Amino acid sequence: MKKIFLFTLTLTVCQFGFTQENTIKLKSGQLNIVSNKQIDRADNMKYYFMAFSAIPSIEERDQIANLGVTFLEYIPNKTYVVNLDKKCALSALNKYGVIALIPIEGKHKLDPKIQNNNFPRWAVNDGKLSIKVLLYKDANISIMQEVFRNKG
Repeated sequence: MKKIFLFTLTLTVCQFGFTQENTIKLKSGQLNIVSNKQIDRADNMKYYFMAFSAIPSIEERDQIANLGVTFLEYIPNKTYVVNLDKKCALSALNKYGVIALIPIEGKHKLDPKIQNNNFPRWAVNDGKLSIKVLLYKDANISIMQEVFRNKG
């Protein structure tokens, strides 16, 4: 009986461990990572989730940065938010253990309350929604201020 229990427990732990490795947990929900041997760039996108087979060392991150990748933040499960320069040679990333390059879309950044139109009372004043906009550390603040002024 103990052997069956231990076998079942081991199988469950292994399965749980494998499923977590291929998932990024965001405020907006979970994002499954599909490993790709061919890493592609999305049109007009510069921010990506860059997933690795293992966390790169500081030296490796410096070498990747020299290719035109700016590391912005770490997300658990061996993934970074990066700004990808247009001149970056994507084929060179494979040798550093990059397994996926996923474009960051609006749906990945929105709080679930905003996605579901379920706003807290304190966030609505005189019929206007008050929100907090968080920018990546390399964002041009003056350009973003101009965008918000023009768009309302």
